[in-house]
Amino acid sequence: MAFFAKDKGIIYGAAGAGKLLGAQCIGCLAIIAWVCFTCGVFFYISMSNGYLRLSEGDEILGGDLHYFGPKTFYGSLHQYDLETNIQKKIDDSPMSRKKEGNGQNGV
Repeated sequence: MAFFAKDKGIIYGAAGAGKLLGAQCIGCLAIIAWVCFTCGVFFYISMSNGYLRLSEGDEILGGDLHYFGPKTFYGSLHQYDLETNIQKKIDDSPMSRKKEGNGQNGV
């Protein structure tokens, strides 16, 4: 502890406290360098193998649909009108039918 050690700390004015602080700073820099190196190697290998990116179609449809949605994708991307399909799902939902049954159509 470069700051609070009673016999070696900077706060208590011990001789050689600057060396202790320098050693701790070098240790922190070594840890940061190690983490940057290992993460860099991991991300380089992942990028080289194509694990970091989705396909163009999956990017347009969204990552959630890619990971949690339907498993197959039929036709071309231009056949899918997401806004219309989402509105159709909302209109067909049980909550929407419940509102229509109570006479509350949003008017």
